[in-house]
Amino acid sequence: MQQFHFHAPAENEIDGKTYPLEGHFVYKTDNGKITVVSVLYNYGDKSQALQLTWDKMPQAANTETDLSQAISLDDFYPENKDYYNFEGSLTTPPCTEGVNWIVFKSQETVSKEQVEKFSQTLGFENNRPIQDANSRKIKA
Repeated sequence: MQQFHFHAPAENEIDGKTYPLEGHFVYKTDNGKITVVSVLYNYGDKSQALQLTWDKMPQAANTETDLSQAISLDDFYPENKDYYNFEGSLTTPPCTEGVNWIVFKSQETVSKEQVEKFSQTLGFENNRPIQDANSRKIKA
């Protein structure tokens, strides 16, 4: 995995349903092919996996932090690994096309307080609006 980050509100939707938070887990092959694995979050119980990262969240813009502890992607990914797949683009400039997207059909839960902490730390919404499918085929 190259990196992971979050968007509030989510940048993907399922059957027109929007979500308060989305995690992007970005993978890049040696030849440059990018795959983004997306986890959508519904409001509910606090996410323990997110809490570990939120506790280490940078408090200043354009800074990175070292989690200094191992984390398991299984803690972030839903138990049901069924997913949608499509070819799309990066959601941040330069919005490069040709990105393989995997969006889990099942969602994880996040507390309203966790989303608020993320949003308040950023100070703005960091999502790209939903884009037209433009004849893209979405595989289930």
